[in-house]
This record gives sequence, C-alpha cells and structure tokens, in this order.
Amino acid sequence: MGLAASQARLLFITSRQNDVSAKMQRISNQTMILARDEEEISDKYNRMLSEKTYKLKDTDLSYNTLMGAAAISSGNMNIITNASGAVVLKDTDASRYDITTDKGAKGDFAKIHGTVDEFITHVEGSNAANIIAAKPASSTGGTDDTDGTGGTELSEIDKDLLLDFKGDFGSYPSNPINKSIDTLLNGYNCNISGVDDAKDADLAGKFQNQTMKNVFTGSVGQICIADDGDARGVAISQAKTNFTAITTMFKDTILQALGLDGMSSAATSIDDYIGKNTKELEGWSARGREWWNASRGDTASFGSHGIFKKHVSDTAGYDRDRMHCNTQKLFQDMLKLALVAIGASGITSESKLETSTMIKTTINEKGITEQKWKDELKKTIGETKYEAALEYLNPSSSSGGGGSVDTSRTASDGEKYAC
Repeated sequence: MGLAASQARLLFITSRQNDVSAKMQRISNQTMILARDEEEISDKYNRMLSEKTYKLKDTDLSYNTLMGAAAISSGNMNIITNASGAVVLKDTDASRYDITTDKGAKGDFAKIHGTVDEFITHVEGSNAANIIAAKPASSTGGTDDTDGTGGTELSEIDKDLLLDFKGDFGSYPSNPINKSIDTLLNGYNCNISGVDDAKDADLAGKFQNQTMKNVFTGSVGQICIADDGDARGVAISQAKTNFTAITTMFKDTILQALGLDGMSSAATSIDDYIGKNTKELEGWSARGREWWNASRGDTASFGSHGIFKKHVSDTAGYDRDRMHCNTQKLFQDMLKLALVAIGASGITSESKLETSTMIKTTINEKGITEQKWKDELKKTIGETKYEAALEYLNPSSSSGGGGSVDTSRTASDGEKYAC
C-alpha cells in the first residue's frame, strides 16, 4: 500500500508540473501577443501623431496660418522651405500659378509669365483688369516689382535677398592678384607663439629671425615638435601643442597675404587639412611597439601627407623619443590648398610650387572668384533681375546708377520672402 501511495503521489506531482508548464507556456504566448499588439498600437499612434494639427497661441498651425494673407498682415509669417531653400507651395497654389515640373521654372514667376500684368491676368482672371489698373505707376513700362511677383527692377524683398547673398558670398570680387609666390610672401616674418619647448625641442628658437619665404624654400626644414625622454604620454600632448602653434602661424600668414577672411573657402580647406594631421598625431604612440622595433636614427616619414617623421636616439643613457615636422612641406601644402580654393590660374593639387610660380586670379574677401560669384548671384536672383542685382551690388559694373547694399536694413518676416 505504501508503494502504491508513493506512486500515486509521484503521478500527481508530475501532473501538477505539467499543468504549471502549460500555464507558463500560455502566459508566454499571451505576452508575445500583447507585444505585437503594443507594436501595432505604437505604429498607429505615431501615424496619428504625424497627422495631428498642432496649435499656435491663438489658432491652428496650418499652411494658411504660416503663409497665408493673414500671416503676412499680422507680421507672423513663417516660411516653409525645402532643403534647397525654395518656398513650398500647396498643390492648389502651384496649379493656380501655372507652376509645373515639366516647365522647370521652379517657381520663378518671371520665367513663366514674363511680366507682372501677365501674372495678374493668369491668376486673377476676371478681376485682373481692376487689379492692374490699381497698380502703382511705373516709369519702366510695367516691369516694376513693387508687389514682389516679378519684373526687372529690384523690390525691397529683392534687396533683402541680396543682403543675405552678400553675407554668404561676400562683396563683388575686386581684388586682382597677379604676383609670384616670392612677391606674395615678401615681408612676412615668422612670429610664432603658444609653443611647448619642453626638454630640448627649442621650437621657437628654430623660427627666430626666419621669414615665411625661408620656410617655403626649406631653410627651416625639419623641426622637433616633441621630445619627452622616457615620459610616457607627454610626447603626444607636446606634439599637438607645437603643431597647432606652427599651423596657426602658417594659416594666418596665408590668409593675410591673399586678403582672405577666416570664413573663406581657403580657410575651410586649410582647417580640414590641419584637422586630419592632428588626428594622425593623436594616433601616434610615444612608447608603442614601432619605437622599440625602430632602428637608431631617423625613420621614414609617416601620415597620409608625409609631414611627420619619427626619430629615436640614444642620449644620456636612455631612449629619447622625438617627433619631427617637415615645415617646408607643411607650409607648401597649406598654401597650395588655399590657391586651389580661390581658383588661382593653372594651380592644382598636383602642382609643384616654386618661388617663381605666378598667382593669377580675382577674388573677394571670401576667396570667391568673379565668375563663381556671378554664377551664384544669377542662381539667387534669377536671370531676369540679374543685371539690376549686379548693378546694385557693384555700381561700377554698369554705366548706370545704383547704390550699395544698405547693411542697416532689416526686413520683416512678412516681406522678406516671396515665391
């Protein structure tokens, strides 16, 4: 009887275990079902959130409240633009203004309709005659742009657009350069600051009484920018500090010699070059395996630009790890990048620079050439108003009158943008 009872108890426990396992499986299945339901609800919520009408202080946030007539009159106009900066129109407005993809006009009303009167006639239909009659008189026979919708004269909206253009692309390129590198560098001395002359690097002393022309011709040559003895980790910090001091002096000289500002394309190219080389210094290990395997004396130049050289010497009974920098190549690389950026005639990234190399171009303070500046102006203002804009920004380009850009003007949001 005892054995039968034990067997019955075992069977009961086994049955209970199976019941619990089955219940656990059901719970697991329900959890998976709930997770899927949660995901579906989340997706639905996000879709509904995307379609939600957000609220401004007093009204709905809609296309009309952002760009409609009420927004303009209230001074609260907020412009919706695409990635290219073009104003986005509703499909109904695009159709009304006859803007279609196949015409390729991209919202330039003057290209589609020609004159203001043609535009009004197309858009307003039977009301066009009254609107045209109510227009302010113009001495240019209907080519004014007082309403910001077309024409060849510049409106206040156009002038604000040109003010922004000048901020981005600078003034009319009127700085002709026609000189040799020898002449360009004449009078520029090496004035370096912020160096770390730890140990016997004596970097500042290497540049003392030197000119930038000496650097260009290689008279300064290889300079030790890090010399830390056996101090682990010091060399990287010292090398970066000294490299920054050298490149800052070189960059300032180049920009000043070419008459460029710190926001020019040349400055951007130089900064990119400096940044890449600084990262290569950061990757250098002062006590890494390459040092122990290096033979005594100079090793090969390293880095993607080949301006650094590792050096190991045995001095005073211990290894002294050094980093050298080829100042001639560094300066010539930076100068070449600047000349390519400003479109100097005949100079490419593959060019070999000599003191007799001639630099020929006409640029502005941002390093932009005359042709590029004109191309950007035409893209900004359109071909119809290009000549008027050119005269406005550079009165000397035309025999007619014209004014300079009034940098004190500020446009209200309601008048600054037009399709």
